[in-house]
Amino acid sequence: AFYSYIATKIIFIPFAVIISYFGLLVHGKKYLKYYLLFFGFCIILTGNFILSLKSQTTGVRIAEISTPFSNVVSEEVNQERRMSIDTPLTPIFSNRYVFYAKDFFQKYTGALSPSYNFFNGDSSMHLSLWFHGYFYYLDLIFLSLGFCYLFQKNKKYWLGFVGLILVAPLPAALHIGDASYV
Repeated sequence: AFYSYIATKIIFIPFAVIISYFGLLVHGKKYLKYYLLFFGFCIILTGNFILSLKSQTTGVRIAEISTPFSNVVSEEVNQERRMSIDTPLTPIFSNRYVFYAKDFFQKYTGALSPSYNFFNGDSSMHLSLWFHGYFYYLDLIFLSLGFCYLFQKNKKYWLGFVGLILVAPLPAALHIGDASYV
């Protein structure tokens, strides 16, 4: 998956950090050497991949990652400035960093949205469930109960679970197109 899908490259290092931290929480410093080796291997693998991308002339998939410096962000900011009233504050509130941060947080929170997950689902026709989210309404009750139970019984596992949940929306938030939460 690492060499075939861009999302795994984006979340690989945060995923490795969470797994290592979770392992240290559960096992203590007993296996510290192994977690450091695991994390070092992940850094080497990711670094090797980045270096191989720089040597390639085609980077079609890498162009799908949104940055404040991408052409799409620049075009959107220019369009926003053309449509707004020109004031001295326009450059402060209408720039590529503000637009990028707003777009990132909108996509990130959209992936975690109860409306998306339980009521509406994805609006694209690829994976659309039309007027239904990815979970059933009854699942909300059981997920909430399980989440509370895990927090009450074992905070270390709960913390690891929350960490994985917080890393999961990163690929959708960093994708350059419209919000699609595959």
